[in-house]
Amino acid sequence: MKIFKSVLALSVLLTMLVACGGDSSSSSVSPDPRPCEDQNEDCDDTSSSSGEVSKNSSSSQKNSNKEKSSSSVEKSKSSSSSKKDENSSSSEDKAKESSSSVKPSSSDAKSSSSEETKTSSSSGVFDVNAPCTYGDVYVEEVDGEKRAYICYEDGWKRYIPKSSSSSVAKSSSSSSIRGYEALPYVPFKSSLSYGEFTDTRDGKKYATIDIDNKYGPDSVRLAFTVFAQNLKYHDKMVLGTEEQDDDAKVEMYCYKDSVEYCNDWWGGLYQWAELMDLPYECNNKSCAELVDPDGDGFHQGICPDGWHVMTRKEMLAASYTTGGSKYLDDRMSTLASEISYANGFGSNTSGMSFLAAGYRNGEKKLFDFLSEVALVAFAEENALIELNSRVGGVSNVTSLESTTPKIDGVSVRCVKDY
Repeated sequence: MKIFKSVLALSVLLTMLVACGGDSSSSSVSPDPRPCEDQNEDCDDTSSSSGEVSKNSSSSQKNSNKEKSSSSVEKSKSSSSSKKDENSSSSEDKAKESSSSVKPSSSDAKSSSSEETKTSSSSGVFDVNAPCTYGDVYVEEVDGEKRAYICYEDGWKRYIPKSSSSSVAKSSSSSSIRGYEALPYVPFKSSLSYGEFTDTRDGKKYATIDIDNKYGPDSVRLAFTVFAQNLKYHDKMVLGTEEQDDDAKVEMYCYKDSVEYCNDWWGGLYQWAELMDLPYECNNKSCAELVDPDGDGFHQGICPDGWHVMTRKEMLAASYTTGGSKYLDDRMSTLASEISYANGFGSNTSGMSFLAAGYRNGEKKLFDFLSEVALVAFAEENALIELNSRVGGVSNVTSLESTTPKIDGVSVRCVKDY
């Protein structure tokens, strides 16, 4: 089984790092994030001097794109589809960025005896685009620093031990702030069977899980198919210090402004108006009349055709999937992945595999709570506070249902229309 192999690979890797390292500090691989332009073509708006993704270079262009007539609020589902159908993500982006979505098949797994581990003391930089076999490990030493890589289903990933995360938090350098922390293995429940959906807009693949709730209140006894991964569809990535206010394009935040978080299992983060495919001004006013315009109970938002933004009722149904427990902690644990939470919070018995992907704080314009909380959007405003939207909150310190400012950046799950 590939999951077992990944764990074995990590064990081998840690042994090698310790053997090569001497003291404990040298065995901890420090983050080495690349400038945005080296990570992905999504950074085509990047300034060469800063290595960061920027908004439109001309403020006059920005202002002209942002001007809306009073009729812009009347955006309908048909007008939003033109935005969703834009495929500005290039074919190169498709080839480069493909977090595998389907649970590994045991028939594909290699035996532990065939585990391939490579080491190098070359002063060159390891080619992360080189071909590899799932589970391969590569360790190199560059200028006295040990770097380790593991081959996942979508290629090589830099391995960063948990012990290095504290140094990331303490460092004030921009490179450390944007350091990437990869998950050690796939976040799905190994005992469950997952499907696969390919988003034809950009070719990205997502694992899916079938929910058939036979427990809990009658009001949430539903059967449906839902993404078991966070959405990462976008036309362009923007910095956490910026607003997603270009109504002509689907904009996405990546945790710590590192596109690798979006490309891996964590997925993208979106403001409420963005994920609902509504004008940016809906973050600052009520747009309840634009939610579910055709009255079928679903709102497509930026989900693919035939899918919609998850509803509160659907998340509650999933939380009751494997039993009628009335205890909140049990129901949240049912939704949460067994990995990604620092305290090992999740049991993931539903297969929903909610990740503690953190969020983008809209007021402070910074990212926070990675490995601590999952905030997943609902297609619903807060009826009492028009500047807030409703979200599902999953952690050991939050409630199953909550509200958050619309300008925050949260995760999105798509549900197949039924």
